[in-house]
Amino acid sequence: PWEKVKRGLKNLSQGEYQVMALTSPYEEINDLLHDMNQLNLETDEYLRAIESYQRQLQEILDELKQGVLLFDEKEMLVYCNQDASNYFQLTEDAYGKPAYYMIRNLQLKDAIHHVNQDAQNRMFDIQHQGKTLETKVFHVHTEGTHNMQATVLVLMRDVTFERMIESIKKDFFSHASHELKSPLTAIKGYAELIELGVIKATEHQQTSHKIVKQADMT
Repeated sequence: PWEKVKRGLKNLSQGEYQVMALTSPYEEINDLLHDMNQLNLETDEYLRAIESYQRQLQEILDELKQGVLLFDEKEMLVYCNQDASNYFQLTEDAYGKPAYYMIRNLQLKDAIHHVNQDAQNRMFDIQHQGKTLETKVFHVHTEGTHNMQATVLVLMRDVTFERMIESIKKDFFSHASHELKSPLTAIKGYAELIELGVIKATEHQQTSHKIVKQADMT
């Protein structure tokens, strides 16, 4: 009977949770086996709940449509979601590896290093494989995969289209401003000449025509 108890304890320590039959002729051992069974069931339920929570959290992080990376104080990868894995072609082998093992962008690697040093958050854009990624690097305190303590959170979002629209708007307003500048300068000049009396009354009609012409060009 004691060998049965020992095997049960060994299995429990190795994460193998099973119900043991209470068939010992000794009541005390049956009581012990009953307690072990109860512990096995509670532990199994607890682990199942944790696994369910982890799956839900993973699904939520994958639905964020942005890359999520966690690094520890030694700049080792603690966690990454599916989007981050796609950005950098990461596999399970990347866990526990330093940032330079997977990230080729110097600005991002420097940000991870400095945030670990001074705990000052940073935000910037990086160019990666033809995409513009809005990158936010935060100092955090949390536990990631494999019981590794995370100190740096990296969020990356594809803003290629947004930045393209911003660039188009900027170019448009710059061009429009340039096109408006010359006619408005001429209109202002004619108006000042009239105000100062430089243009004679007989020339007002001709000057007014020029002003209208310049206004039509805006």
